[in-house]
Amino acid sequence: MEAARNIILDKATNIITEKEDQDVAHTNHKDIIALSSKDNLKMKEAGEEGLSFETMRDQVMTFLGAGHDTTATGVAWTPLKVPRPSPGGNQVAYSIPL
Repeated sequence: MEAARNIILDKATNIITEKEDQDVAHTNHKDIIALSSKDNLKMKEAGEEGLSFETMRDQVMTFLGAGHDTTATGVAWTPLKVPRPSPGGNQVAYSIPL
């Protein structure tokens, strides 16, 4: 469990470091992490406290965990919700009722 946590922690650290470097270079990325990092940099330049590196990293870890959970749920339910072909034919269903 600790090894998995460290992998996610390292990935989140790399993402925040990359976004902060993009902010300093004044690139124009529009993803939510880049926008959050850009606002944080503006706050710090204005003399405000802003978010700590650890807080931003924790937010990225939350995004990674939530994305994993959402994807896993979708993958788990898909086989149960996709209609099966009828016994007399070899049709493939292309739409899933919502």
